[in-house]
Amino acid sequence: MKVGDYCVRDVVCVEPKASLYTVAEMMRHHHVGSVLVASSAQGSGTQRNSAPLGIITDRDLVIEVIAPRIDPDTVVAEDVMSFKLIVAREDDELWDAVHRMEQDSVRRIPVVNSNEQLVGIFCLDDLLKVVASELSGIANLVTYERNREAVVRR
Repeated sequence: MKVGDYCVRDVVCVEPKASLYTVAEMMRHHHVGSVLVASSAQGSGTQRNSAPLGIITDRDLVIEVIAPRIDPDTVVAEDVMSFKLIVAREDDELWDAVHRMEQDSVRRIPVVNSNEQLVGIFCLDDLLKVVASELSGIANLVTYERNREAVVRR
């Protein structure tokens, strides 16, 4: 199971000099809790094939800007983004990426290709979908086995 098979490919990105209003608008418009800051994001929107520089979460906006009452007009995306960006390669094993997320206490991890270009993002929500699907498969197997046994014993 490769992380690239389970990541979301449409990633919401902004350029480093994007205003925090733009960041917040992008989160609202795309219904996401984070925005990646990318090196060659042209304008703002869903981007691929650019190098991820950092990430801004809705929590970052609250903790770093709103709570300390910093005027949002005085800072831009690169001022707020997390610089210690933990990434996964699309061909990394899924569970290795999950372990890395756990070690670094992050809920989201950008996924890059072999050229370090952004190809997606993997979130805990995506992991829950994988686990739910696997558990559903196990539940279906148990039901199938019960039904098969009932037919054999008749």
